[in-house]
Amino acid sequence: MDYHKYTLVTKNSKEVIKNSVYFCFIGEQVDGHIFIEEAFESGASLVVGTKKLYMKNYVQVDHILDEFVCAAKQINKYNTTNMTYYGITGTDGKTSTALLTHQILNKLSTSAYLGTSGLMIGNQPSSYNGMTTPFADMLYRGIALANEHVDNFVMEVSSHALVQKRIKGLEYQAVAFTNLTNEHLDFHKTMEQYYLAKAEIINYVKPTGTVVINIDDSYGKKLAKEIEEPMKLITISTKPGATFYMHDLIMSIDGITFKITVANKTYIIKSNLLAKFNMYNLTMSIALVYSQGVSLIEIIKTVKSLVVPGRAELIQSDVVANCIVDFAHTPTAIEKIMNFVKLYKKDETKIYVIGGSAGGRDSSKRPLMGEAMAKYADYVILTEDDPRNEKVEDICKQLATNIKNYKIIVNRVEAIKFALTNTTNNDIIVLLGKAGQTKMYYDGFTKEYNEQEILKKLIEELK
Repeated sequence: MDYHKYTLVTKNSKEVIKNSVYFCFIGEQVDGHIFIEEAFESGASLVVGTKKLYMKNYVQVDHILDEFVCAAKQINKYNTTNMTYYGITGTDGKTSTALLTHQILNKLSTSAYLGTSGLMIGNQPSSYNGMTTPFADMLYRGIALANEHVDNFVMEVSSHALVQKRIKGLEYQAVAFTNLTNEHLDFHKTMEQYYLAKAEIINYVKPTGTVVINIDDSYGKKLAKEIEEPMKLITISTKPGATFYMHDLIMSIDGITFKITVANKTYIIKSNLLAKFNMYNLTMSIALVYSQGVSLIEIIKTVKSLVVPGRAELIQSDVVANCIVDFAHTPTAIEKIMNFVKLYKKDETKIYVIGGSAGGRDSSKRPLMGEAMAKYADYVILTEDDPRNEKVEDICKQLATNIKNYKIIVNRVEAIKFALTNTTNNDIIVLLGKAGQTKMYYDGFTKEYNEQEILKKLIEELK
């Protein structure tokens, strides 16, 4: 079907404007066909569905997803040759790797980024406010915006998106697999199903494209064995034999220095980023850009000043404790940031951890999250983190299953105040889960919430 004459494609009847094409998807809870009248009243010129209905300007199709992607591509004038596409999937490090890749490309050329942090074209954020990996209507709309300005498009690819085929019709020149840890089992049910969902990303790589894999991760090692020629495989590891061999890591509170050996040549990497996990994120980003024929020497020149807001971000003060804000929200990610923090614990240092767990999500990980928070902490403060339709107290009690020394303070700002007023400048406060986000999600409504801004304001008030 020819969709070029229409203005907008959407699966959300609330988004319909004049001359739109509205698609009626049938979900687990909602049947889009019940909104047909509303769509026409809002200006839809065409409605596409799967039910046999006899009405003007309605078309029945057998494969609605294929038709939806076709419409999104045509209306947004999708062009496969204008940009190089990069996709990053994995449990932890996905956002950091995508943002670092975007920043490198933006220094060497021009780039757009789509993911947890929204849509950025070059260094400018757009008004996009949707899913980490959106459905075709929003995805190709974002691509169309970027296509006018940049040569590269870097995006995060969630496991939900892969299962729901949200990126159907897209082809990547290069993709990355960071790792797989305990997360989203409310949706995927088992780790094997979760792995199979992530592994689907291979099917969206061009036949001669490249897959970059962290083979220090057991699931990464498994996925690496499934890559077949003419597709190219780049591996990263702290063990010799990988395409990118990472070694001689030196960590400090000011950043990391390490070496990578590629094709028998060794390069020194210096970065302001903190912690061992950022060695993996940065190396993966370097490898992705390198896969497209860019000189390693040119890439390495860009990395010193790269930043990832809200990912192991240090906020220092002479008055109160040093604070580290991090997005970590899985047991493995929390353990990684805590392993880094413990390196800087002196005899007089106390480590306070502030964290929660998102409501309406996988609850099986909560006891493990709490255990990871408490592992090297002197004191744990459990609080809200997008509670949605659950009670914060109930979530915190699940987190506290394996914790002895903790306090529940429901209001997150009050939790931060408590930590700041009960610590000295010898101590460290680790704030987990909300870093880099701008909203707190409750049951049916949201509030503006920026952890870094709130923290800096509270520190200023204590001076």
